[in-house]
Amino acid sequence: MLIGKITKQPTERQNFYVQYGDYLQEGETLVSVAGTLDVEGELYLVGPVILPTNADIEFWLEDGVAGSSYKLEITVETSLGNRKQDEFKIKIKEI
Repeated sequence: MLIGKITKQPTERQNFYVQYGDYLQEGETLVSVAGTLDVEGELYLVGPVILPTNADIEFWLEDGVAGSSYKLEITVETSLGNRKQDEFKIKIKEI
């Protein structure tokens, strides 16, 4: 599911948070997270990591080619065996 659109400049490094508290059932926590970009070697993904709440994640995006667009997929797994996949569209724009 597309949950966000991000616009950043080519040399910026920015952090982002995703909250999964509304998705999780009572007592359920995040146990793993993975992220992939559709293009390698231009835009870099650092993380994602599960935060101490066990219900939120953080990741960083850096670099990218001006005028390019990318897709980031984030997949989380939970303590109850649920798996959720979310997507971000990322546009690199020199201002």
